[in-house]
Parts: sequence; structure tokens; C-alpha cells
Amino acid sequence: MLPLNREFSHVARSMTRDLLGYISHDDFISFAGGAPDPTLLDTSGITECVRTVLDDSGPDVFQYSMTEGEPELRQAMAREMQRRHLPARADNILISTGSQEILFLLARVIINPGDTVLVEAPTYPAAIQAFTMTGARVIPVPCDDNGIIPSELERALRDYDPVITYLIPVFQNPTGRSMSERRKDEVRRVLADHRSLLVEDDAYSPLAFDGNAREPLSHTYESESGAVYLASLSKFLSPAFRIGAALLPNWLLQPMVVAKQVSTLHGSVIDQRAAALWLDRVEPDGVSSRDRALNTMRSTYQARCNALRTELLDIVPDGTHITDPDGGMFVWIDFPDELRPQVNTLSLIDDAIEHEIAFVPGTEFFPHDSQPTSVYRNVERKDSTTINADTKLEGQLSIRFSFAGNSIPVMKTGMERFATVLQEALR
Repeated sequence: MLPLNREFSHVARSMTRDLLGYISHDDFISFAGGAPDPTLLDTSGITECVRTVLDDSGPDVFQYSMTEGEPELRQAMAREMQRRHLPARADNILISTGSQEILFLLARVIINPGDTVLVEAPTYPAAIQAFTMTGARVIPVPCDDNGIIPSELERALRDYDPVITYLIPVFQNPTGRSMSERRKDEVRRVLADHRSLLVEDDAYSPLAFDGNAREPLSHTYESESGAVYLASLSKFLSPAFRIGAALLPNWLLQPMVVAKQVSTLHGSVIDQRAAALWLDRVEPDGVSSRDRALNTMRSTYQARCNALRTELLDIVPDGTHITDPDGGMFVWIDFPDELRPQVNTLSLIDDAIEHEIAFVPGTEFFPHDSQPTSVYRNVERKDSTTINADTKLEGQLSIRFSFAGNSIPVMKTGMERFATVLQEALR
């Protein structure tokens, strides 16, 4: 047996992915996933677009294609970004196998072992994985309800000289919070004085409850390194298509194309062309398939978000902070410090699973040593694997709940189970 790559050995397994192994039977209620409700996807429209591609395309649809992505999809994604107030051009867009591939490729192209990456505290765990895999030090920067704190960001930029600053300014995963416009201006000013490449992950802004596009952080942003803007179709077209898009500065486009050539050559031609058709598809009543799907998701998710927060407010102890998002998929709760060690959400998940409910403990969203020092009660999945977790303080009093995947009646049942779990912990 050969030893693993030194950098890879520090990459933690995703607890969120592991939790998927528990939810295969009907009685289990999960608030752990970040996937859209499949009943809200435009499956008939998507199917029609796939059939059109297969029926109307020539034999080239079954061949290799351009690494940059299908031209019609690059154009469609440029229009999608323009809806979000970005002056995007198709020539600067790279189509990817989801935004996750862009994060991985960026890490390979930009990061040398020992380099530093700044992230929000907490942040998207798969981004931590991508950066850690290339030997980066991932430094979390404190946040408040308006996002990353400019003074803390300034201090971290000065102290660590990071090559990348990775931010999710709108409906952040895991907290659901968004930067105010004033905060964005402050962050832009702080970042502009440093060489760090801004990577803005914007997977959730189409899910604004009011339907209004949020101005990206990278809009009007100017610096020596520039910014990478990430968009995704996973949250409103389909996660199965695995389509993301990156708007790249000129200096970075060709290196990223080369990296993708080495990685996957290119994405699925059929999926890309079908996605492009769907983004521009107009139904007989004059409403686009994109807008109809998003309008349904927005109203449904807003109702579910309100219902979840109402239930949680009746359950959690006094002093617990619950975020109040106006879009996206997530609610984040922070229990008060005085409940430590009664409430350790890393341990609480064990009891939750026994009551057939799942959420993601806050520890998952902070950088940490991947070498497991504890296995919480060796909880077995159906495939007989276990969930490993580190003993660390960050996030032990926090939980991420997703409101996207469950109807309100199911959500209420799930909250009854969560109330039982929490009451048992507080005794």
C-alpha cells in the first residue's frame, strides 16, 4: 500500500455527504441537504429540451467538444450574469461541472503549498476541501449578520497575504445571511488594496424571495488580481446536470482552460445544449421556463423558511440566535455559550439520527484538522460506514437547517422530533 499525497491526507471527509446515507427510508426527515426540492423542478420542460437536442442535433452532439463550454451555453450564462448586474461576456466564461470543479481548478492553478486562503467563518465546507487539497492554509475570518467584518478582513489580509479570498455574499451557505450594500462597498475597498484574488460564489442569489437580483460583490470591483464570479444552475435547473459557470479575468482564463483540459476535457455536450435551450425557453403564455421555475421556488421556500423559523423559535432556549434570510435555502442557529457542554451539536446529531431526523452540525463549516480524534458513537449507516468528526470548538453550538426540501407538514413533524432531542440534551 502506498502513502497518500501529503496534502490530500489533510482533506476532511464531508459529513454532509455522509448524512445522505441515512435518509433512504420514508420515515427519515432530513434538514441536512442543500438540494432543491425535486417536485419544484421543471422536469417536463427539461425533458423536452433534452429530446430537442437529441432530435435536432447532428452527430457532433455525441463527440468531443470545446473545453471552454458549448458556445450557446456560454452566451446564455452571460445573459444570466447580466441579469445580476454583471457586465459579463461569453468569451470570459468557462463552463464547469458545477461550481465545485471551478474551486478545485482554481486551487490547482493559483495555490502553492503553504499559501493562505481566507474564508468566512463559517463557510461552504467543499470549498475548504478544495483549498486544503492543494496544501493551503485556510483561515476563517469572523462575520456578523451583515457578512464578513471589514476590520477583521483587513487584519487577515495584512497578516496572512492570502492568494485567494473566498466569499459567499448573498444567502450564504451555511448561514443564509447576506451582505448589505454598505458592507459590500466596505469589503470592496478593503480588498482593492491587496493582491488577493476575490472568488465570489453566487449559487443562491436567484432564490431571492422578492425576485430582485442582488448586486454581486464583484460588480464595480477593481483590483490588481481582479475577481472570479461563480454561478450555478444546480439550485434551479437541476443538480444532476452538474453545470456551473465562472466569469474569469483575462489573465486567468487560459490557465483555467488548460487545467480543465487536464481534469475533464469538457462537460457533457448534451446537458450543456439542453441547459442553454431551457434558459431561453418561453412557454405558450409568454413566461420563460426559468422564471416560472424560480417564481415557484421563491414563494415555496419563503413559506417554508417562515414556518421553520416559527417552529425553531418555539423550541430553542432563550438567547439562541436564528438567522432570518430573505432568500436561499438555509437557516443557521447559534445556541448561547452558557449551554456548553449540555448542547454540543456534534454529539446532538447522534440522538437526532436515532429519532430519524438529520441536520448538519456547525463544526462542518469551519477549517480543521482532518485527522479524526473521535468517532461519535460510531453511528452506522446502511453501508456500514461511520461518520467521523473532529473534536474542535468552532461550530459546536451551531446547526445548519435547510428549509428547501420538506413540505411544511413534514417540517413540523421534523421539528417535533428535534424538540424531543433538544429537551433530552438539556435535562
